[in-house]
Amino acid sequence: MVWKAMAGAVVWYASTWSACLSRPVPLPAPKAPAVVPRSDWAYEALSKLGAAGWEISSKKLQSGGSLTKDEFSTVVAHLVDQAARREKRPPAMPMSERVLLVRLVAVFGGGPAAAGVRGLSPATVPSRDGSSVALFTPTPDGAAIDVVDTTSQQVTRVSGEGYNYGPTWSSDGDELAWLSYAEGRTIVWVASRLDGDQHLVGSFLNDAWGSLTVNENGYILSVPGREDRLVRIPAHMEPENEGPKRPSH
Repeated sequence: MVWKAMAGAVVWYASTWSACLSRPVPLPAPKAPAVVPRSDWAYEALSKLGAAGWEISSKKLQSGGSLTKDEFSTVVAHLVDQAARREKRPPAMPMSERVLLVRLVAVFGGGPAAAGVRGLSPATVPSRDGSSVALFTPTPDGAAIDVVDTTSQQVTRVSGEGYNYGPTWSSDGDELAWLSYAEGRTIVWVASRLDGDQHLVGSFLNDAWGSLTVNENGYILSVPGREDRLVRIPAHMEPENEGPKRPSH
């Protein structure tokens, strides 16, 4: 009797387990795509670019709808493709539009074409003695410049708010200069590696991408449509002019 009871239990358990296995298991509901709220600054950025003549490829935007993050990424990648074509021919892209595009790329990505547009991708500039590296990084607010000590890996942010770009080391490697753009004005900054002091060495109205090259007297500033000009390092930052002394080892 006991064996018959056990056999019956085994048969019942097997049939119950088989029924459980054959019963369909409900799958979790797919997550809804993350929607970027209409209050986000990115919509205003797209509106400004559209008003400036950029092609905004989104029927949702044209009808006043909201975009998901993936849809935003597609729109921004299309803008970057346009920017890459514009870089190859004059006139130069206005800095105000470039900054809007940089901010969008920092959040939503820009696709492979971003590497062909100035200021859209992170960049590194090593000092001449290899002891430090200047990092250019696009951010949702513009772009920042940091200095990394290659030995300690300590990171120091040298730029302020806004769009900062074009880090360039001095000929002796003691100073780092860069350009900062905001509201139609370009500012040239220099920071000392010896004591961390920063100094504004030039400011002018400009709406085009500038560049700095180094020479024995400071830096040469080149801007489209303007003559090159010499930007001197502030005397108080130069060790040979009784500025901060290089620390002894």
